[in-house]
Amino acid sequence: MTVTKNFTSQGAPGMVGSVTVVSHSNNGQPHMDISWATLTETGGYPISGYDIGVSDDGKASWTRLATNVLPDGNTYHVSGTKPHVQYYVRVRAVNSKGQSEWSVAGPLTVHGAPLVPPAFEATLTGCSIGPTCLVSLTWGTSTVGADPESYSVRIQKADGSEDTIEVTNLPASTRSHSFTLGSYGRYSAGVQAVNTPAPAPGAKRC
Repeated sequence: MTVTKNFTSQGAPGMVGSVTVVSHSNNGQPHMDISWATLTETGGYPISGYDIGVSDDGKASWTRLATNVLPDGNTYHVSGTKPHVQYYVRVRAVNSKGQSEWSVAGPLTVHGAPLVPPAFEATLTGCSIGPTCLVSLTWGTSTVGADPESYSVRIQKADGSEDTIEVTNLPASTRSHSFTLGSYGRYSAGVQAVNTPAPAPGAKRC
């Protein structure tokens, strides 16, 4: 007669699964939320907490963010992160018999305001035709910071004698914009990269 008995091995917990990281920005201050699925392989002992680490390369250099914590809803809030920096995170479960292997997620680039786009050129064309003139404002692709979601452009007469003309929510693929001006003179033009967290400082050229 053969007797079969089902049992679950006991000891350190299994690996944490489905680690996700979401980046946010409140009032211009970047932070991220690290979340993971409820652990089912507990090793037969209650989970006492989780260890959480962060790294900018996902390799040897890790900083411990928390040790043996039990956050509500398996979500750990991290503040003080740097904008436009790429992060990896790792999480492991802990019980009285030991720790699981690390579960790693990333890379994630933390949100922040896009930085000033590269220098742009403003050129004046067509002024000899009729009473108006055309100013064409062009700029390069922003290669630093978070990817802009849109651009805003503006132009104003340098002596302040006319109201500022401003156009917002230009698509992120836009690299030029033209203004039709009703008078001659010296003007100041500007372009600003914008994303959800905040606008970047504007780049200007007279």
